[in-house]
Amino acid sequence: MKATLSASGETAMGNSEYILLLKQGKQQWNHWRTNNPDRDLDLRKAKLDGINANGVYLDGANLCCASLSRANLKAVNLQNANLSYTLLCRAFLANASLIFADLDCANLGHSFLNDSDFSGANLQNAFLNDSFICRASLRNADLSNAYLVRAKLTDADLTGSCLVGANFFGAVLKRANLAKANLNGSDLRNANLIGANLQDANLSNTRVENARFGDNQGISQYMRLNLIERGAIFEDCSSEQATHTTSTSDRSQLKVLVSV
Repeated sequence: MKATLSASGETAMGNSEYILLLKQGKQQWNHWRTNNPDRDLDLRKAKLDGINANGVYLDGANLCCASLSRANLKAVNLQNANLSYTLLCRAFLANASLIFADLDCANLGHSFLNDSDFSGANLQNAFLNDSFICRASLRNADLSNAYLVRAKLTDADLTGSCLVGANFFGAVLKRANLAKANLNGSDLRNANLIGANLQDANLSNTRVENARFGDNQGISQYMRLNLIERGAIFEDCSSEQATHTTSTSDRSQLKVLVSV
């Protein structure tokens, strides 16, 4: 694709020119980007598998349906970028900035996303199975109906996030901050939530069979008993409770609390 003249008289680069420039490396790309901050980055359907884009400025880029599997995107700036339906499986995105990025239906399976910032991002229906998302910020992000099976979210910040219908089967959420998160209808079966902050979190209709809790902020006595009744395990529970059988006294307490 050849460069064309834009309505303003500036030379507009095409998809292939952007790809060639990206492949020249961080220094040249960022120099060009700094001098052309308002240029629309149209990288739709671009084939960038395995590219080394460490630290490049791709803020606002349109990467819809692009392929970036196994790409090195460490510390990349993807703020406000369109990554919907983008293939990012096994990509390295540590310390990346994806604030307000659109990752609707993106495939990030088996990716390394530790310490990245997804604040306010749209991750609806995104595929994040087996990914590492430790210490990442997902504050106020929308992960409704996302797949996070066996994902590692230790110390992640999900404050105020929408997790409606998300699948966390077998996920690790140790010490994660889920304060004010909406987990209505999500799947937490076999997940590890020990030390997680659940202050004002919505756990309505959440599946919790074999989910492990303990040392959690925000869990009232009623919530604890209700979670045990639904199949959750608390690390300080008796062996009888740990096999999902709530004791007679706990059942009685639950009935009393429900009737209050």
